[in-house]
Amino acid sequence: MITLFGHSIMEDNKRDIYTLAKEILHIEDEQMPLSAKADNEVVDLRYIPKDGEEIIPLYIDAEDGFRAYRQTIMLVFIVAAKKLYPDLKICLRRSINKSTYCEVVRGTIEEGYAEKIKALMCDIIGQNLYIEKTVLTIDEAVALYRQMGEEESAKTASVYEKETMNFYAIDDHKIYMRGQLTYKTGSVCKFDLSNFEHGMLLCYPNFRTGGELIAPLKSRRLVRVIDEYRIWGDTLGIRTVTDLNNAINSGQSNDLIHMQESFQDKRFVEIAQEIKVTFPRKRLILIAGPSSSSKTTFMKRLSIHLRINGLRPVNISLDDYYKPMSEIPLDEFGKPDLETVEAIDYGLFCKHLKELCEGREVTLPKFDFTIGKRVLGNTLKLSEQEVIIVEGIHALNEKISFSIRESDKYKIYITPLIDLQFDDANPVSPTDLRLIRRIVRDMQFRSTGGEGTLNMWDSVQRGELSYIFPFEESADVVFNSSFVYEFCVLKAFAWDELSSISRTSEKYSEAQRLLDVLSHFAYMNDQTIPSSSLLREFIGGSSF
Repeated sequence: MITLFGHSIMEDNKRDIYTLAKEILHIEDEQMPLSAKADNEVVDLRYIPKDGEEIIPLYIDAEDGFRAYRQTIMLVFIVAAKKLYPDLKICLRRSINKSTYCEVVRGTIEEGYAEKIKALMCDIIGQNLYIEKTVLTIDEAVALYRQMGEEESAKTASVYEKETMNFYAIDDHKIYMRGQLTYKTGSVCKFDLSNFEHGMLLCYPNFRTGGELIAPLKSRRLVRVIDEYRIWGDTLGIRTVTDLNNAINSGQSNDLIHMQESFQDKRFVEIAQEIKVTFPRKRLILIAGPSSSSKTTFMKRLSIHLRINGLRPVNISLDDYYKPMSEIPLDEFGKPDLETVEAIDYGLFCKHLKELCEGREVTLPKFDFTIGKRVLGNTLKLSEQEVIIVEGIHALNEKISFSIRESDKYKIYITPLIDLQFDDANPVSPTDLRLIRRIVRDMQFRSTGGEGTLNMWDSVQRGELSYIFPFEESADVVFNSSFVYEFCVLKAFAWDELSSISRTSEKYSEAQRLLDVLSHFAYMNDQTIPSSSLLREFIGGSSF
C-alpha cells in the first residue's frame, strides 16, 4: 500500500508516479505536479514508489517544485539553442534577480537570435514531449562525455564525490542537469527570453510569485561586478569547479587565498579613497546586503581603511532603533516581524542623523532586548573628521535616511556574487553559498544547528525580497564578498551537520540538495586564510 497525493492505493512496483497518477487518479497533464516528495526525499515523477511510502505532490508554489520547473526550462533552452546554433557556446552563467543570465561565450551572434530560440522553445513545450532520464555512474558519465568529445566535462565529472549523475534528454543529446526535472516539456509553458548584455535573460515563474511570470529586473550593475570577478578568475585560470578542484589538488591553495585577499583589499582601498574625495559633503556611509554577505566584517575593514585616509568612522546600529516589542508588526505567523522596516523607528533615526550632520549633540538610544525597549545610550557630537557608518539590512531603504539629501550619502551594497559553473548548463548558486555560510556561522556562534537555520531561511529570503534586493540599484558601489574557493572551505564545516539531518525531518530534502552541491567540490584547508578575511566571519578565527 502507498499513499499517492493523499489517496491510498495498492502497491505497484512497476508503474512510476506519473503513470499511477494518470491511470488511477485520472490526473491530466495540465494538473500534474512538477515533482514530488517520497518520505521527505524529492523525486521526479519517473520514480516508482515503494510499499509504505507517502508521495506528496510538488507544484510551482513549493520551492522544490519551482526548482524542477527552472531546471526543465533551462533544459528546453539548451536543446533549442543547440539545434538552432550548434556552433555557439552558451553558458548559463548565474541567477540575476530570479532570472538566469545565459551568456554567449563563443561564436557570432546574429540578429534576432533570442526570438528564434524562444520560438523553438515554445514549439518544444507545445508538443509536450517526454523528457528521458538516464542515471549513470560516475565512470559511465565520464565515458559518455568523452564519447561526445566533451573532455572538459569528463574531467569535471571524474572528481565529483557522488555515486551517480542524472542525464536528461529531449532529443538524442544527453545533458547533465542537477536536481529533478518535470516529466514532460508541457509543464513549463510560462517563460520569457530576451536579449541582455552578452547573451540572453531567461525568465520563469518563481515560487513566491504564485506561479506568475513577472517582468525581470535587468540589473546591469550586477553584470558589471560579475565581469570584474571574471577578470580575476581568468587571471587564475578558474572558471569552472573543475578548474578550482585541479588548482587545489595541485597545491595552489595559498596562491588562491593571497590573490583573492589582495583583490578584495584593492577594492577596499578604492572605496575608502572615493569616500575621502567626497568628504565632508558625504558624511553618511550606508552599508546593506542580504543575509551572510559579510556586512559586519566588511564594515570593520572599511573603517580601518577610512582611518588610514584620515577619517574617523563612527558606527550607529539600526538595531538600537527598534520600536518597543509591543509595537512591532506581526508576521503571518503572529510573531514580531523583526525583518520589516516598520519594526524600526526610522522617524527618530532620521531626526538623529540630521542633527548629527548639522553638528548638534545627540543622545543615542540603546535597545535592551531583555526588557524589549530602548533605553538611553551614549551622547555623540561629530568632530571635524568623523563620518557616520550605518550597517544593516535596511540601510539603503530611503525611509531610513530621508532627512539627508541623496547627494550627501555614500551607499554600499555588499553581496557574494560568485561566478562559477559546474559546467555550461549548471551554474553555482550564490544563494546556496549564502545559505551554507549561514549554516556554518550559526553552528559556530549562535548555537543553532543546520536544521534550525534551514527552518529560518524561508523567512530570511522573504525579507530580502521585500527590503533588500529592491535597493541594490541605488548603491554607489557594489562589493562582491565571495571567494572562488569558499565552497571548498565551508564543506569541511557543513558536511557532517547536513548529513546528520534525519530523513524524518521536513528539511531532509534541502539538506540532501546542499550535500549534492558540496559533493562537487574538493576539500580545502582554512589554516592559511588571514584572520582579517571576510570568510572568517563564518568559519571563526576572525581578528575583529
